[in-house]
Amino acid sequence: MGLYEGILGVKRDFGGLRIEPAFPSDWEHAELKRRFRGADYVIHYRRTGEKSITVDGRQIEGTLLPDFRDGKTHLIEVHI
Repeated sequence: MGLYEGILGVKRDFGGLRIEPAFPSDWEHAELKRRFRGADYVIHYRRTGEKSITVDGRQIEGTLLPDFRDGKTHLIEVHI
């Protein structure tokens, strides 16, 4: 849990998964796959100099990923 919740900042929340990374400054990218409430989340982190999160190609406001519960795989792009 230290890597998920600490460095990559993937935290369970009542409304879904929250992304609040503490990404090391020398990392350029990372990737993880997380199963949560019946759906798979493939999360790509990229250091780009801008902060944004997209879910299946759509930018979201804030840091809370949707709670899909649909049995599908969802692509998450986190720009740091």
